Amino acid sequence: MANKDKQGNWLDARGKLVPEEYVPELDKTRDALVTELQKEAVKISEMILAFKMKAIQRIDAYLEELAQTKKVRENWKGNISLDSFDGTLRIERKIDETLGFDENLQLVKTQVDKWVANRLKGTDDALAKVISQAFNMDKQGKINTAMLIKLLHLDIDDGDWKKAMRILKDSMSVKSSKQYINFKLKTNTETGEDWENICLNFNSAVIKK
Repeated sequence: MANKDKQGNWLDARGKLVPEEYVPELDKTRDALVTELQKEAVKISEMILAFKMKAIQRIDAYLEELAQTKKVRENWKGNISLDSFDGTLRIERKIDETLGFDENLQLVKTQVDKWVANRLKGTDDALAKVISQAFNMDKQGKINTAMLIKLLHLDIDDGDWKKAMRILKDSMSVKSSKQYINFKLKTNTETGEDWENICLNFNSAVIKK
């Protein structure tokens, strides 16, 4: 419903009051349409959020029960896939963690630059380029996390390099963690069996005719 004052005047987008008799009927119809659908959308959004929280809690409870049954301590940080007994229904839980680095990263860069200058000395320009690019920032001033992690996997047997990688590991921490849950249904297609996502994303829903 439109915002009105005590006299029934309508408040427009510029903050001005307009007497109701001067508000076009189509504007009133549009306002009622937007208000009604918006309220329904909010309710559905709240229902989806409540269902997501319920799903997370139920999955966590099952995984905890599984760990206790098998007598194994498990924090279940990885991705999980759960299937129904007949294999036609599937729930996938994925964890997306965002890594960040503290002030120790500057020490890593200093140590690595020193290593490149002392050890490579222009003998391996390709490796030197890869290493230097790992510390470059993008236009938003963010470090390329994937490139830095690649440095940890370089097979370099050198004391100074290993020292730098130890500092790099110490500088890393999980800054945020997001949990995604997908529900899937096994379907038969012309090419065989396939998994179809049960869409809970409003804008990804396909209206089938």
